[in-house]
Amino acid sequence: MVRFCKLMGLSGFKDFKYRLTADVLEQSRSETSNRDMGMDITGEEPIEDIIQRVVNNSICSIMDTQRLLDQEKLQNVIHRISEADRLDFYGVGASGLVALDACEKFIRIGKNSNAWLDPHVQITMATNLTPGDVAVVLSYSGTTSDMLDVARVVKDAGAYLVAITKYGPDNLLSQMADETLCVASPEITLRSGAMGSRIAQLVMVDVLFLGAVSLNTDKYREAIRKSYGYASLRKKKSNLP
Repeated sequence: MVRFCKLMGLSGFKDFKYRLTADVLEQSRSETSNRDMGMDITGEEPIEDIIQRVVNNSICSIMDTQRLLDQEKLQNVIHRISEADRLDFYGVGASGLVALDACEKFIRIGKNSNAWLDPHVQITMATNLTPGDVAVVLSYSGTTSDMLDVARVVKDAGAYLVAITKYGPDNLLSQMADETLCVASPEITLRSGAMGSRIAQLVMVDVLFLGAVSLNTDKYREAIRKSYGYASLRKKKSNLP
């Protein structure tokens, strides 16, 4: 089996299983999209159908992403993030919202973290990265031109590039990244927009955050306690008459 995997251009049986899982999920999504093309937004859907579709879409995104998770890759990225001097998140559109969520989480544990959403600012900030920094670029398609431009600048700066994107042999962002964390979504473009992919990306961010916290629980627990305390104090002040 190992020899067969090598002939296939894979690193080993584990890589073979990962590629097989990803290909099966990709085929499943393709078949689902073809089957449901006539079930896109009509403006006449009962609210119970809308609820069921949104919930099912989110569940499928989370479960499919779980099947694609590679623990070794995750551990490697988590250690890189933990040791990074600076942690940047880059995204546009729905992925930009995920970048903001990720940044807010890591700031809470005292990490030097930033989120950049404007393409022009992204290029400027990526230029100032150093080899001790980590840049996480979020793009579900992996073909968004702005994100590919940022990825090139990140690589030129010598920073460690992490891609959170979908699996695919033609994924340009994945090909450029030092490490790729694949997410999955069964969404249909018009009906779901970026719903499923956003949920999948948020799940990946939460895994990275909790993984980083687990490496130094005592240190980060204290940072979270402090930030929560100040946030609670602010909330009480805002409720004053």
